[in-house]
Amino acid sequence: MEFVSSALGVNSVLDDLVGAQMNQSKIQSGQIGAGGLSPTEQTLKLVFSIRKCLKFSTRFENGESFVSVEDPVRSKHYRIGLAEYRFIAKVNGERSNANILELLRNETGAQQGQQQTSNDLREEQIVQVANWLLAMNLVTVNQTDNALRLNAVAQQLERAKMMSRLNPISIKLSLFNPNRLLKSIQSVTEWLFSSWFFVLWMMVGAYSLACLVNNWQRIYASSANVLSSGSWIWLLITWFVLKVVHESAHGIACRKYGGEVPEFGVVFILFAPMAFVNVTSMWRFVNRWQRMVVSAAGMYIELLVAFLAIIVWSQTDGVVASIAFSIMVMSSVTTILFNANPLMRFDGYFLLSDLLAIPNLYSKGGQWFSQTTKQLFFGIPKQIQFHANESVPVAIYGVLAFFWRILIGLGLVIAASVLLQGAGLVLSGIGVVTWFAVPIFRQLILLTGANAQSKINRIRTAVSVACLLGFVVAGVYVFQAPATKSAPAIVQFHNESVVRADASGFVTAIHVAEGQTVTKGDLLLELENPELANELVELTRLRDEAKIQSRIHQQQGNQAMMQAETQRVYRLTDQIVEKQSAAKGLQVLAIDDGVIVQRQLANRLGSFVERGDELLTVAKLNSKEVVVSVDQREYDATVWSTGKQLRLIFPGKAVVDATLVSINPRASQEPTFPSLTAPQGGSLPVRPLAKSPSSENEFNFELLSPRFDVTVSLPKDFDHQVLAGQRGYAYFESTEQSLASYLYLAACQWLKSQIEMATL
Repeated sequence: MEFVSSALGVNSVLDDLVGAQMNQSKIQSGQIGAGGLSPTEQTLKLVFSIRKCLKFSTRFENGESFVSVEDPVRSKHYRIGLAEYRFIAKVNGERSNANILELLRNETGAQQGQQQTSNDLREEQIVQVANWLLAMNLVTVNQTDNALRLNAVAQQLERAKMMSRLNPISIKLSLFNPNRLLKSIQSVTEWLFSSWFFVLWMMVGAYSLACLVNNWQRIYASSANVLSSGSWIWLLITWFVLKVVHESAHGIACRKYGGEVPEFGVVFILFAPMAFVNVTSMWRFVNRWQRMVVSAAGMYIELLVAFLAIIVWSQTDGVVASIAFSIMVMSSVTTILFNANPLMRFDGYFLLSDLLAIPNLYSKGGQWFSQTTKQLFFGIPKQIQFHANESVPVAIYGVLAFFWRILIGLGLVIAASVLLQGAGLVLSGIGVVTWFAVPIFRQLILLTGANAQSKINRIRTAVSVACLLGFVVAGVYVFQAPATKSAPAIVQFHNESVVRADASGFVTAIHVAEGQTVTKGDLLLELENPELANELVELTRLRDEAKIQSRIHQQQGNQAMMQAETQRVYRLTDQIVEKQSAAKGLQVLAIDDGVIVQRQLANRLGSFVERGDELLTVAKLNSKEVVVSVDQREYDATVWSTGKQLRLIFPGKAVVDATLVSINPRASQEPTFPSLTAPQGGSLPVRPLAKSPSSENEFNFELLSPRFDVTVSLPKDFDHQVLAGQRGYAYFESTEQSLASYLYLAACQWLKSQIEMATL
């Protein structure tokens, strides 16, 4: 949704645009207008004609009267005070501004020395209003010799628009006039904003919330597939479709209350499309609750889509559930984070402005912050005073909005540099120039020009500039980044005994579980080998036959044959003993006291194992250590040495200092401890393997960047406080780095990892 508006205060002109200030500066410096006259005389000499298409209406809100000015041709609205309107009402294309000033003085009796009322305009205010009317293109000038002035104003406004168009990080395209389309569907869509449908909306929302709570455990599993490989293109399409629905809802609501919607288009933020509609005509609505409905309409409908998607997701599985979950996320989370944010000029801002009954809150907040900054750093007194009931919210909003704009601007610049690499650096440079450098340069001209409106305090300015430069230099050269870095860590047993199969067979019974304490000789698993049992039966039969044959040969006196059969009995007996020993191995016993360490042990039930295969691990109690997974990009930036102290932090436990034991400098993208990865609830981002996993790796994903392992020993008095498999963080010393460099690289690294995860 887009609103285009400016404001005139009730008691003074509130100039929103830097371009208007630049025009006024040019007027005063003699660049515009005829020579030989002072800037004030030049302005008073002009004869204005109000543009015929403008619409004026008187309003009363929040205990205050004002006049609303609508420019239907340019789809803009302005708010002016009654004093300013008294001046504008006398503009008829024949009187000069000086004549109008004289008329106003005669009406109030000022020429007789009587004291002016609060609604009277002084000469300097008349000049200010006149210059504002020119800058906003609300009047035409009849004198031919003032064509230069109008041309300069038009050029200034066109340059401002051109600077906006040249910024490739944010590109706005107007596509068509949707009024006819909205009018054709108005009769079948107005019920969306009726009272009975709002009640239904609340009921659907409550039911969807109950579905969400009842299926809370499914959320994590479903979210893992939202950013899966190939899904980002569908997310982008879903995002755009939802935004079209969102903006259409604004248009439908605006039409419902009699407004016009003259423009529909697309804004590309870092080339990501976002739809917009121009519903500026809502400012003619007298009822502010109607304006609030228009402002909230997009979020209202998008949340309805989210409610329905939640219900579908909770009742389905597979592809349908996956699509519904994606729609739910895109139509709820993104709407709340962006559209409902009052610090950006989206829906949330206009809702807040109407709720507080402070029109043009964004402009007023910016003016308050600008004036306060100028007063603080340059000693320039404030020229605009706000009403007592507005001053506090305007001040709070101005500060928050300023720093939010800085944060968003820097975020987009960093995103462009990371996302688009070389081209992104160029776009970032253009963004820095258009968003930061140009406005700062303009303000400097206004403050330091030969005909600046207010003189600056040079001493205060010098001190302020020195402090600002000192802070920047300190951030780059003096202030150091935190001397520590962090990495995820996990507790594991140090002294472990591997239990292997003494015989081949199928696992038929498992008598222990992971984490269970056992003593030496305890039965762990049972195997079954039918082939081995059959071999024992057959060997026993053959041995018995050999014994019988030996006795027969003895009775017959055939000593040679008896000796041969006797030797056969001995060989078969040895084989039987060997097989019986192997059969005993079908019962797997604990070889030492300790605790069972084996992931997914129950999955072995029914599986076949070969003799010598690893079955499970028994770890000795109170023999734990910590393994820290460190990104290889931080290897050179970190001071590593055996015996070095690292600080370990585990949730719910005391902070402990531990000793570095060993370093494995060979980095790998195969996760040594899968529980540290995002799919297992850890913090390490991963991506699917390009090929099937090897036999040594049972997981089908790999780390985004290679990591190496650092082994740390735990103090004996802390060993019993943590459990094997418990996750935490290790903090270690890093090399010196400036704070500015640290923040920039950290932001780039974080954003890069997020982009990699989103584009898998």
